[in-house]
Amino acid sequence: MRKLILAICLIMGLHASAIEVTVDENVEFVSAMCRLAGFEEYVYNLNKKYVAAIDSMMAPFKSHKAVARLNELRGAQGLSYDAVATFATHTAISDGHFTLRPGADVAKYESRWHTGQDAEMARLMDDVYRRSGFHDFYVSQQPFYSKVVANAKSMISNVDLKWLEDFFGGPIRGHIAVSLLNYGNYGITLHCAGQPEESVVIIGCSNLDEAGVPVFHNLESLIVHEFSHPTCNPIIDQHLQQFNGNAQLTAELMKEELQARAYAGGGTVLRESMVRGVETQYALAHATTAGDSLAVEASISGQVASGFLFFRELTNALTAYRENRSQYATLAQFAPKIVETVNNADVKQDYLDLRRNQITIIGTSLPKDARDVTASDRFEVKVYLDKPDAMGGFGMNYYNGNKDIMPDLTGVKMDKDRRIISVFVKTEPGREYGFVIPGWVFRTKAGYPGLGNAVFHFFTAK
Repeated sequence: MRKLILAICLIMGLHASAIEVTVDENVEFVSAMCRLAGFEEYVYNLNKKYVAAIDSMMAPFKSHKAVARLNELRGAQGLSYDAVATFATHTAISDGHFTLRPGADVAKYESRWHTGQDAEMARLMDDVYRRSGFHDFYVSQQPFYSKVVANAKSMISNVDLKWLEDFFGGPIRGHIAVSLLNYGNYGITLHCAGQPEESVVIIGCSNLDEAGVPVFHNLESLIVHEFSHPTCNPIIDQHLQQFNGNAQLTAELMKEELQARAYAGGGTVLRESMVRGVETQYALAHATTAGDSLAVEASISGQVASGFLFFRELTNALTAYRENRSQYATLAQFAPKIVETVNNADVKQDYLDLRRNQITIIGTSLPKDARDVTASDRFEVKVYLDKPDAMGGFGMNYYNGNKDIMPDLTGVKMDKDRRIISVFVKTEPGREYGFVIPGWVFRTKAGYPGLGNAVFHFFTAK
């Protein structure tokens, strides 16, 4: 028996290690170009020494035609985030040139690119690639990259990729690319005519270890999420015309919540719901305690509140799939049931149920734009909720993006009924202050996040 267990562990270990982890030169170069163009999602300064070297190398090309074209496409077609990542994964470094992969047609799979623009952009960028000496820089960074890759592999070893393949009913093909110039995470399907499809999961960097090397703690769910896109997206797209208007209605009812995550349209709602559904099934299958199960239930409520109104119905359908694999060998075979589930959902009722269950911020103790406020080391403001906050979470955002008027937080307390939150901040005379407490930091016992924002903007007396 012990030999059998050891053999199973070895097989799982080999399976996990079969997923290659890299820092891809083409992805880094495209990210560097978007950083040069000022794309805010690619202007990320966590790795200060690394980005300083990138900036020094790329600065002479600030006025290059490739940069101008990037900004033109961003303004006209919304080129950003995963649209950039999709282009990057369909490029390659070949014979000393930055080039589009043979058989690639990005516009066919990403609406923010139009036909022929991928090849045009590759030609323009190739000039910068060769003249900047980017390849020499990339080679010089290999010792650093190897440390980054080792840290990423350490995290990925905790992901049960075998379970994921079994759930899909087919192998995972592809690799993970660490992107050092952004914090975004993307799951891309690489489509090249005449070649099998491949998954490229791009993970960004948001934390460093003591040596200044990116680390990837607690990102296991992210890996499940992004490796699910290349399987789930084609399933949705193949059956897109069979869905009724429920997904689009969801997109309209939850427009604000979805746009905050750069999601729009019924198709996106369907794809993201499916991927998040796989995440939920993974969590349910790996729950070992009652607390784990409660956390999953709360996360389902959170997904509904994030904009995916029929997520609970979808979860029930995918649970039935997971527990009845004798009838459905692959997730693709289960697609008609997914269509049926979404089409039968009562989205309007789901929306009403959500709003009824959410905490709502009903007021604050300080009127907006108040003046002659008395300064104090522990100035108190209060937030009033219509329902008790069960989780005790808290957070503050900048007022109108202005970090200069954010006061220092000195304390937070809640009344015994958990419906009044007192926030204490340090203020000085004759100053302007502003901050926002987002409703989503408050949650009911069922996991529903709050609605609205508590906005504070005031001026202290001299």
